[in-house]
Amino acid sequence: MSDKTLQRLNSLLSIEGLPFTLNHAQLQEYKDEFLAHYRDIRRRSKGQDTIVQRLQQTEGVVSAQLNNELLDLVELLRQFGLPCKPADLHRLLPEDGLAPALDIIATVRAYFESKQTRS
Repeated sequence: MSDKTLQRLNSLLSIEGLPFTLNHAQLQEYKDEFLAHYRDIRRRSKGQDTIVQRLQQTEGVVSAQLNNELLDLVELLRQFGLPCKPADLHRLLPEDGLAPALDIIATVRAYFESKQTRS
């Protein structure tokens, strides 16, 4: 039985080609969406979601003092030649050690999503 199974698997592998797509724009769009989703999940699991939300808000709920401090930080970064806006400050958070894995997961998920939409 195992020889028959191995033959069948080899047969399936021989007809299976390398994964590819002709629609790179759609693949990239899906990948960006999935990568943002997976990063958001990681931030929430590490308790960084409230920090990111605070940094991305520039009006409304944010107190005047925090808003002024964020604007001071943005101005200081600009003086160092790093143009940014308050919504960009989340990039100052430490790099996620799983970032390469998240990129791979998002790429694979995007590939299969793009295959489903074509069918």
